[in-house]
Amino acid sequence: MIIFDYIFYTIYRFLNKRLKRNNEDAKHSALSILAVYISFFIPVIAYVVGKIYNNPISQKFISNGFLISVIIAAVSYIILRIRYYKIYDIENVERKIIQLSNKKRQILRCFYYIFLIGTPVCFYIFGRLYEFGHI
Repeated sequence: MIIFDYIFYTIYRFLNKRLKRNNEDAKHSALSILAVYISFFIPVIAYVVGKIYNNPISQKFISNGFLISVIIAAVSYIILRIRYYKIYDIENVERKIIQLSNKKRQILRCFYYIFLIGTPVCFYIFGRLYEFGHI
């Protein structure tokens, strides 16, 4: 969960510091953005698992892609909302991030950029290849 905390906190800080949004708006927007990225990431995993193992669950998931993605986005939003509004607050997440060593923060930063750029790109590429039957 430290990866999701780092992604959430980085998006929150960007919205709060750079775009000058107030704390609650930045928190809600970061939560929504993270939920959308998770709803892109899970179908990518399903595409890869479906290609490697050729199991019927992945095929069913892929055939109802848009509906499943909307359901995943809603469920992930609810779970993340419980986590970041009920259990954690920004200060706890910030304290957790600051306590990490510089090496771990650099690794998380690399994963953050790969996740931010790679997830939509892979979602588009795998989705198109499955849609046209090339995979």
